[in-house]
Amino acid sequence: MDREKIKTLVQQKNDNFRKNILYLAAKVNRYHLNITPAVGFEASKDESFIYRIIEAVANGSFNDDNDPHLEHDFNFFTFEGERYFWKIDYFADERLDRHPGEENLLNDEKCFRVLTIGEAAEY
Repeated sequence: MDREKIKTLVQQKNDNFRKNILYLAAKVNRYHLNITPAVGFEASKDESFIYRIIEAVANGSFNDDNDPHLEHDFNFFTFEGERYFWKIDYFADERLDRHPGEENLLNDEKCFRVLTIGEAAEY
């Protein structure tokens, strides 16, 4: 499979993962979602904050400035007047101790994705 086709398929996998993160974190494995201390602090003040920011992440868009690897796995964005980021990291399994290798990014049994959301200053 050529490199561009692989990138397109990885983008699709990452988009689907990001758009379904609430279900995945609640019903499949809680380790699919990670929030930084600043996001956790905001959520502790307002329970609906986490749902609103996840909605913003799920519906985000991409351009040359915010998708450096063209894999839809990273983004800086503005939410409620503040700058945030989200990123998807890849692991071989839910122990989170090693990268699955680029050849396994399309294989859900060999690639465990984790979405992290944080304030831009925490990046």
